[in-house]
Amino acid sequence: MPFGLKLGNSKKDFYDRCWELNKSGVVTQGPGNAYARHYMEPKEEKGKRIDMLFFGIFDKYDKMTCIMKLKKNPKVLEFQFDLP
Repeated sequence: MPFGLKLGNSKKDFYDRCWELNKSGVVTQGPGNAYARHYMEPKEEKGKRIDMLFFGIFDKYDKMTCIMKLKKNPKVLEFQFDLP
């Protein structure tokens, strides 16, 4: 998982880590404050930007699974990571 986030982290750990990443400028608030946003630039396409949007999904025990969306207009790639 990116940015030191780990599947199985608690909801508090997830939001604390996102807050740290936001304070350091690594991520920003995403659309509608529903996502964290990180900008990436692909090596093969200098000047093109990919918006990486992610958010935590938690089970009934507040343990995290995560859905990540990589967004490159007009394509959207979606990945889901689930705990075994």
